[in-house]
Amino acid sequence: MSEKRITGCGILVLLLVCGPILLYGGCKTKAWLTARHQSLAQEKRARETFTPVLDKMRDAAETNADTAAYDIDTTVRVIHQIDLAMRERDTIIQYIHDMAATDYRGVAPDILSARADILAVLMEMYGKQVELNQQNGLWEMASEFILTTTSVISVDISASSIIGVFTGGGGMLVNSDREQAASLLDKLHKKQEEKKQTLRAFNKLQGDLVTAVMNYAGVYHKYLDEWDKLCAKRDRAYLAAKESDWRRVRESAGQAIRSAPAEREAHLLHAMACIEENAAFKGIPLTSVIDDLKRYTDRHPGSTAPALLLLGNAYHKLGDADEAALCYKQAAAYYPKQAEALTDMLNPYRARAFLRKTREGGSILQQYKSMMLGAGYFSPDLQLARALFSQHNREEATRKVMDHFTRRRNQSQWDFILSDIQFCHELMGEDYEKIFPADFYLDLVIDEGVMSDTRMRVGVNNRTDRDLRNGSLILCVNFTDMYEGDYETFTVGNTLPLIPANMETSFGKITIDKELLGRRRDLRDIVRLRAILLANEAVVWVDTPEYKTAEIIDKAARAGKLAPEKLAVAPWEMKASRQPSIGDDHMDVDLPAAFVRLRPVFQLIRGGRVFSPSHDTVEGGNIKLRFNDAVPDNHVKNGVDIPPMNLKMDTRFGTVDLTVDIDDDGKIKLRFK
Repeated sequence: MSEKRITGCGILVLLLVCGPILLYGGCKTKAWLTARHQSLAQEKRARETFTPVLDKMRDAAETNADTAAYDIDTTVRVIHQIDLAMRERDTIIQYIHDMAATDYRGVAPDILSARADILAVLMEMYGKQVELNQQNGLWEMASEFILTTTSVISVDISASSIIGVFTGGGGMLVNSDREQAASLLDKLHKKQEEKKQTLRAFNKLQGDLVTAVMNYAGVYHKYLDEWDKLCAKRDRAYLAAKESDWRRVRESAGQAIRSAPAEREAHLLHAMACIEENAAFKGIPLTSVIDDLKRYTDRHPGSTAPALLLLGNAYHKLGDADEAALCYKQAAAYYPKQAEALTDMLNPYRARAFLRKTREGGSILQQYKSMMLGAGYFSPDLQLARALFSQHNREEATRKVMDHFTRRRNQSQWDFILSDIQFCHELMGEDYEKIFPADFYLDLVIDEGVMSDTRMRVGVNNRTDRDLRNGSLILCVNFTDMYEGDYETFTVGNTLPLIPANMETSFGKITIDKELLGRRRDLRDIVRLRAILLANEAVVWVDTPEYKTAEIIDKAARAGKLAPEKLAVAPWEMKASRQPSIGDDHMDVDLPAAFVRLRPVFQLIRGGRVFSPSHDTVEGGNIKLRFNDAVPDNHVKNGVDIPPMNLKMDTRFGTVDLTVDIDDDGKIKLRFK
């Protein structure tokens, strides 16, 4: 074999042996280069995504630090807004978009700096996750860790203890709630076993993340504690306002203002108290209150509606009706537009969910929402109506009342209709009742024949002689475990074009199935049912006959006898007649329609027997009653003495007794006892 041939064979053998090795090495190098390229591209993508938000937060922190002032309400709102976005967003990119859209003006600078530090660590982590499933796994782990650490674990936990969660090491947790901490440890250990690929990348930067989160937790709790102290002062002002104790409102609101000069609610409550007392306190006359409110509108240009309403009240107290009306109209125009801005504190208030568990706490929440959304006392239309009533302009005042409730219907803000009705009755009183004095003759009808655990049919029996148009029915339900007088509202069916006089009208079936106070509620949990009827002619409570009868009889018993002269109705305006029929006599009674405002409940008493009216309506300007079997015909024919009879009228002001006299000819007369 020649040397040349041997050399050729050697080269061939070398290629056969080394070729695959070289090919494998080349492929591995190419794969490494590809992975490196992907890694660098991901790091670049992370910087491009996160850096604008980081710059925005750090610039805002620097700017806010230069002003040396922050708004504690705004700070807490942003804290909760950031946490809510982290809790609800499925990906870190969605979360970054939310952070980019957040307004950081007025936020405490150290909160922004601490949160930016967390975001910077997340950027580094995100930059190392090339695969989508790794990115999603990282977001799930990191977001849960951040939220739990800041909200559940107290700030005195050592960083080494938290690191131990992810490294598998020990470490003792110093926590005021050891059970929650233990639960967190167990949960994260299980996730560690399930998601090792994600955790390998997570662990590389876990120390930086733990340090950033722990630093943030300390700042986080500092401002939540400060906000809690401010809320305690404002809560006292709200509770005093509920009782119209304006001196204490001023004192508590003043304390809140001194501790947080940039806040909004206490400033409004303080102005409200000064206006309602209508005097100078500590050298502050109403003109100065007006100046304070104008400064408020300058500081908070996006949430001026409640201040404009209070300005209207102040000008009304000073006798400037034109300026007051202008302020009310401007507030009415701004409330719908500013509703979102005015309620931006609702997320922090949701964090105070414990308030709903007590009557007093519910009152605080209701007053806050009413102030911010223009309900009850803070309704521009209702305040303008009150001013117009005081000027004896009943027609225009009534129109403004109906304008308000039409707006409430158009905005579907039925939660506030209870505040509205309460304001109308308490601060307009008789003026409001005169809009539709026959409201007692509207009955809530519940059809139990079609009731199931969740559905029933609801209607209104209109026993008046007036048609009601454009009617909406709002069912108000008091469930078990709720305080008396506290209601959940439900819209029944659609708005009906007509509720005819002296006719029952069905609004259809309604489903009652609601999550409330920790469990689901249905018809079996109903303690009391009431309703509010909203029509062109009236906005009134509508109750079942049984509810109304029991309420009036109780009020009459506590009030005692009502002197006839207080009724201002002459006896000759009342009449009664017998309508003989086979086997019995109907006794018909006509009473003045003016009695409807007394909310009367009638009973005819003959000897030991009590007769309730089979017919009780308003027709032709009179209350028309019919009592079946009240005057047996044979008693009159045989000249037998009829036992003494009297017509008892229980009213909300007391009881009135009418004597029923029947002469030998069977004629009936009524007279006051």
